[in-house]
Amino acid sequence: MNILDLRQTSVRQLEPLLEEEARHWHDELHWDYRGALDLIKRFLEAHALCGCVAFENGSAAGYSFYVLEEQKGLIGGLYVSQRFPQADIGRRLLEEMLYSMRALPQLSRIEAQLMPFGGPVDTITSTARSTTNTAAAPAPCASSKTSSCFLAADNLSLALPSFFANPAATNSSLPF
Repeated sequence: MNILDLRQTSVRQLEPLLEEEARHWHDELHWDYRGALDLIKRFLEAHALCGCVAFENGSAAGYSFYVLEEQKGLIGGLYVSQRFPQADIGRRLLEEMLYSMRALPQLSRIEAQLMPFGGPVDTITSTARSTTNTAAAPAPCASSKTSSCFLAADNLSLALPSFFANPAATNSSLPF
């Protein structure tokens, strides 16, 4: 698996993966994802979208992206094709994205509001916790999907939806 910065890729390289993701949004949630997809493509074409893409045997297998808002990093999306090992690739994309975001000196907080599709979150939960200083973390999050969990990470607050911190309570999953 090769991980590249999204700004080093083209829409053409990601097109099959993006179209699969749009179908997934439609089939699973009955949502028209084309508007969001068009916006993502515009930023990709301008080489202005922060994030990374995983390639397996020359094909885009998954991608993740984030945006910056003052001192806050917002994880905008993470998607891995069902044709590839989703947990391994998803974990690697999340690790790479968090590593990149934590390297930004102006960032004091990272947030995520990812829409779950299908698949276990246990491995991602442990990854998110391993990149943080859990000794400073509050008690486990409530079971509400809309609440957030805050984990301190060397003066960086990482806010994740509650299903990252307590997947058994929410019976939720990530989009891979």
